[in-house]
Amino acid sequence: MLYKQAIVKRIYELCDEYNYSVNKLAELSAIPTSTLSDIISDRSKNFSYLIIFKICKGLNIEITDFYNTDYFKIDKLDYFIMKPLSFLLSFFYSYITFFS
Repeated sequence: MLYKQAIVKRIYELCDEYNYSVNKLAELSAIPTSTLSDIISDRSKNFSYLIIFKICKGLNIEITDFYNTDYFKIDKLDYFIMKPLSFLLSFFYSYITFFS
């Protein structure tokens, strides 16, 4: 599975878990509905880690909770995304270190 596909699956999973529509999640996360819709529908090929951060803030969950699913296990993700994934992991490490 591609990293972006895992993100989209996780967004849908969280919407189901919290019983929110994608539009409601966008509203709670202070993300334009069109931006979140473009990400989910694959019209947006690139998006920033800030989107995930905003989703986590909107749902009042930790970033680690967002990634705490089998979708993000290294053996489940395609190889060519490892470089962006390592960037994100270093970002989260910095985030956790900064706020600890």
